[in-house]
Amino acid sequence: MATGLAYTDIEGLAVLLMDMQYYYVDTREKKNLIPNQIAVIEFCADKNIPVVVIKFAGCGPIVKRLKDAVKKLPQENVLWVKKYYINGFHYTHLHEKLQAKNIRTLILMGVNAGLCVHVAGMSAIRLGYKIITSSDLIADYNGSSVSPEWYIQNGIYVSKHTDIIGK
Repeated sequence: MATGLAYTDIEGLAVLLMDMQYYYVDTREKKNLIPNQIAVIEFCADKNIPVVVIKFAGCGPIVKRLKDAVKKLPQENVLWVKKYYINGFHYTHLHEKLQAKNIRTLILMGVNAGLCVHVAGMSAIRLGYKIITSSDLIADYNGSSVSPEWYIQNGIYVSKHTDIIGK
């Protein structure tokens, strides 16, 4: 397995941070994602990589530590998306906004990996994006580790976020 971003181009890369709201981040396993996601956000700050924060309408605020990390980014590299359906691409203009920034590859982070993250990943692939994620950046509904088969078959799936950011 490749380490760091040797297998992808930083140009055209963005991060999707999905549904990391207090309403969903309700187990220790899900809370354990947060430091890893912050490390990826800090990597994005260092490399000038856009971050998209997707928030499910009506489900409360984004976890403060994540929101604070995102606020440290240059705001031209941050896109805040409010979604009303499980798919972050559905009725949000997300695809058009990613195209405007010439994004081709997406690092997927968030919950719930078996539904919202998965559906967004399927849409991303259908729209022509490559996807990357790791077992310590996404969690399933009950907080358990995600069955990686779909992610392995359809993108790049690694065991640790450090395999993505190279730290």
